[in-house]
Amino acid sequence: MKVEEIRKQGENLISDLGKYYLRKGLGKEIKEELREIYSKYKGIFTKENIENLKCNENLSFREKKYLLSFLFQGYIGKECFELTREIAQRELQTLVEVDKGEISLKYAQLLLPAEKNREKRLALDKKLGEGQAGINALREKRVDILKRIATDFGYRNYVELIHDITPVNFNTLKELGKKFLTQTETKYTTLLKKLEGYYLEEGSEPLQKSDITYIFKSNPFDKYFSDIELIPTIEDTLFRLGINILEQNNVTLSLDPKEGKAIKSFCCPVSIPDEIHLVLNPKGGIEDYQDSLHETGHCQHYAYTSKDLPFEYKRIGDKSVGEGYGYLFQQLIANELWIDKFLDMDEDTLTKYKVFIDGYNLYIIRRFCGKLLYELEIFSGPKEDKTLKEKYVKIMEEAVKVKVNPENYLLDLDIGFNTSNYLRAWIFESYLREYLVNNFGGLWFLKKESGDFLKNLWKSGSMYRTEEIVENIGFKDFNIDVMIKYFVI
Repeated sequence: MKVEEIRKQGENLISDLGKYYLRKGLGKEIKEELREIYSKYKGIFTKENIENLKCNENLSFREKKYLLSFLFQGYIGKECFELTREIAQRELQTLVEVDKGEISLKYAQLLLPAEKNREKRLALDKKLGEGQAGINALREKRVDILKRIATDFGYRNYVELIHDITPVNFNTLKELGKKFLTQTETKYTTLLKKLEGYYLEEGSEPLQKSDITYIFKSNPFDKYFSDIELIPTIEDTLFRLGINILEQNNVTLSLDPKEGKAIKSFCCPVSIPDEIHLVLNPKGGIEDYQDSLHETGHCQHYAYTSKDLPFEYKRIGDKSVGEGYGYLFQQLIANELWIDKFLDMDEDTLTKYKVFIDGYNLYIIRRFCGKLLYELEIFSGPKEDKTLKEKYVKIMEEAVKVKVNPENYLLDLDIGFNTSNYLRAWIFESYLREYLVNNFGGLWFLKKESGDFLKNLWKSGSMYRTEEIVENIGFKDFNIDVMIKYFVI
């Protein structure tokens, strides 16, 4: 298949998938299954296309890397499709006993963070682990498939394959992750102790991951994040940046609560930049504001992307770039100046909230640092490693400083290495924020000049790597120091 045909079919496939997920997210009738959509484009994700593209000398290094990323991701998804489907079915078929009877493992996982009684919460976590243990053999087969694909294409391991098709330098990122864990440990453990004292009843058991998720889900600050004020707050924030989302002809907003509509906000770029859908389902609370602001960042990135860019720069590119723009808006809920402007939170509450939100952000980032270290162990190690469970427990407990369920050692795994994209996105966001504060002041989110700066960046879609953008806006190198500064200084 020629490159132009790959681009054309790739755009059509992603557009069709966008329409599918949009209808599903809006609670509308689904006309066709995912399998049917992929079957229409089965000629794209072939070994022959990948090998031919590797040998193509008419493409730039950047074009080839991004197109190879698209083909490999599709090929890997195709090879793992049936097994992934079987895993999902087993999660629905495996039953877990709770107070109200037996429910599926998948839905029992959603109950865990909401269980107030610590004894019951720990017991449920144990049952969830027992349920996952029965599915881990399937997940091991999927890991084996990924390792086999890597060797089939001549790579030493799966890490080397991903390194070849993405902008990630795993050796560098690994060291940055280790540095973040080391230099934020004192601050994190202090915040963790405060959170435990504030929000947990005393118990003899060591602090568990389920305790942390309970703290973050059942917090006393949700009432300050009103469902009624969510949409006006987003509209006003964008308006101050010089963006009137209500007048963006290429952005369709779905804002009304509706039965069957997705609970979480999402952005669906059916065609970039011509048809972008932002779907919000206001229910209030910190998590709702986080998700909605994050998806707003994606929406504006897509909406201002240049129409003239080729497929690989609009649709593929460096995924950390788009996530970084999402985090820039999401992190406004941790910005005291933004909170003072848009939320009704008194000074004493704000002080307690900062302990909460900084603890939350540190936990999430440290967890992803641990996940990266663990995933590198899985995918760069020997084909059969019987010590993965032990490695998972050791690495993750050192990262988050709480006990984890050993049976989640393959559940808590991103087979696409998106963990690395999120880590680079957080680093990228810290540089963006630093630039905006240095050039437009702490109230940068109220200034049209800040919006003009962002619009100019958004034009290039995801063509440039995060490292390139950081250098282009005046920073000498791409490291973890700026992000660390926001937590420990």
